[in-house]
Parts: sequence; structure tokens; C-alpha cells
Amino acid sequence: MLLSVVMHEKLHSIVHNGRIFVDAAWGAATRRSILRSGLETYLKKVNRKPESSYNPDDEIILREFFPRISQAVKEKNHSRQSLLTLPWSTQKIELHRLAKAIIAFSDDHGKETVPEFFPVEEMFQFLNEVRCQFQQTGKQLTLINQLDIALRQTDNHPTAAAILTSVSYRALRNCDRRIDPRLSFAIDSDTESITMMDIARSTADFAMADKRDPLGNTYHWRSQFSFVMTSPLFKTDSPTQVNAYNTAFHFGPELTRGIRNKLLGMPLAAGDHKDVDRQGMRIGRGIGSLVISRLCK
Repeated sequence: MLLSVVMHEKLHSIVHNGRIFVDAAWGAATRRSILRSGLETYLKKVNRKPESSYNPDDEIILREFFPRISQAVKEKNHSRQSLLTLPWSTQKIELHRLAKAIIAFSDDHGKETVPEFFPVEEMFQFLNEVRCQFQQTGKQLTLINQLDIALRQTDNHPTAAAILTSVSYRALRNCDRRIDPRLSFAIDSDTESITMMDIARSTADFAMADKRDPLGNTYHWRSQFSFVMTSPLFKTDSPTQVNAYNTAFHFGPELTRGIRNKLLGMPLAAGDHKDVDRQGMRIGRGIGSLVISRLCK
């Protein structure tokens, strides 16, 4: 009897989580909220500004990320449990909720949101630091500079730092306002408020990207990186789910192009970010393996 109850609860959980993922995936593919986000105006302004500097290649990113992440894990004696606990909420990361948070904007589906991955105060603090550092140095921030800020802000918590950078850049698309109405950004302004162009001017782009879009390319890279880096922490308990999600993320650009562009006839104004996504996944795999090897037993 007890076994039957446990199996029923497990099956119910699998079905529920599957529905959450399907809702998010359809939202990601159709992405209707982007039509009212100011994206086209932002892209026009981005293409009128001087050429961006670019992020370095895989070898340099890994060379710079490895010692920073390794030191963070060692200094804080991180365990699997500590890396799966969000420092701003003390809530444990659940794999399916992380996948849902990353795969779709909150405004693209009418279902349950995942607010634990969107620490709004910390996001504004991070974006303000990006803007201030650019204003002080005149140099656009690379992935490495962004990691330094996020590690300081999260007290050397690698998974939290990865998630924080991802959702902070993503919020600038103006498509996560269901999480918090404060996540609404003007394209440009003379006020002190953080704007899309403030951060676009402050952020290095990617040489391999199909479109000039430092905000979109960065959030795409960060999203892939943060999920692929974090997912090995679940591999012992949920290997099938980890493999399924990683496969879905890998083919995300093709699915998006097929559904949104081919099936629904909707434009891909900023491209599909495929090459940027793939680099984020490659670096995420390398850092994920490093984290597992350095964990406190």
C-alpha cells in the first residue's frame, strides 16, 4: 500500500513537472511578449552605436573562469547542498523549476512563475555595478568582469553568481514583469534609472553572434551556462531528467526557429543566438565538471 502511494505521488510529480516544462517551452518558442518589449527600437539604437568590444574565445574564458570558481568553492568549503541553496532566499534549487526559469520569460506563459530565481534587489545592484564599472573604466565588461562582480555580490557562491548574471541581463528584455513590475526598463533616458542602453553600452558583445545585441547575446550565453553548470549537481539523483533537459537546451535554437519562424511566421528580430548558446553550454560543461571535482566531500 505504501509503495503504491509513493509510486502514485512520484508519477503525479513527473506529470506535473512535465506540464510545467511544456508550458515554458511553448512560451519560449512563441515568445509573444517580445513584440511589446521595445526590442526593435533597442536593436536600431544598438546598431547606431560604435562597434562593441568582444568577449574572448573559449580558451581564455575557461582559463579565467577556472581559478575564480575553484577558489570560490575552496574558500567557502562548498558542498552539493550549499551550491543548491540560493543565498538570497535559503530556498533549495529544484531542477525542473530552474529549467522553467531559464527556458522562458515569465510573461510568455500564464502558468506558475518561479520567483526564487529572480532576486530583484540583487539584480538591480548587479546591473548598477556593471554600469558604474563601465563609467569608471570606459571598458565594456566581458563575461569575466561580470563573473567577478557576481561572485563578490553572492559571497563566492558560483551557482548563485551564474543565475544572478543570467536573470539580470534577461530582465532587460522587459518580459519578466509578472515576477515583479519593477523589472521594466526604458530603452534610454537622461535619468539615473537603469536603462537597456545603459547596460548595452557597458557590455561586451560576441564576435560569433548573428546580430549585434549585447543584452540578448549575454543573457542567452548566461542562461545556457548557468543551467549546464548547475545540472551536474543533480546528476546522481536525477540523471534521466538532467540528460533530457540538456538535450532540450542544446536544440533550443532549432526548435525556436522551427516553431516561431517557420510554423507561426513570426520574425526572429535578434536572430536565434545559436552560436552564443553553444559556447555558453561548452563553458558550462567545463565549469560544471570543475565544480563537481572540487566539492567538499
